[in-house]
Amino acid sequence: MNMDFIVQYWLEFLFGVVVALLGYLVHKIKRYYKTLETSVEGVRILLKTKIIEEYHQIKKENVATMYQKQNLANLYQEYQKFGEDSFIEDVMQELDKIPITKC
Repeated sequence: MNMDFIVQYWLEFLFGVVVALLGYLVHKIKRYYKTLETSVEGVRILLKTKIIEEYHQIKKENVATMYQKQNLANLYQEYQKFGEDSFIEDVMQELDKIPITKC
């Protein structure tokens, strides 16, 4: 009788706890991936914005320093990891045509 009680109630209780914990973990993992996706998209947008800002400043002066060109190359290299973007590729090609100053 005592063993039947343990088998009937405690095993059901333990099974319920395990299922609840698994459900909680799945919920946390889904929330983590949603946060991660949002962060990745935010970084992509910040990189794109910075490239465009630098482009406008260099285009306005029609000259760039070696530091600016190297910085843009680094930004673009990181930006490419998010996938292709023909607009930014065009911007970078235009920037390649701008001369470098000695500074």
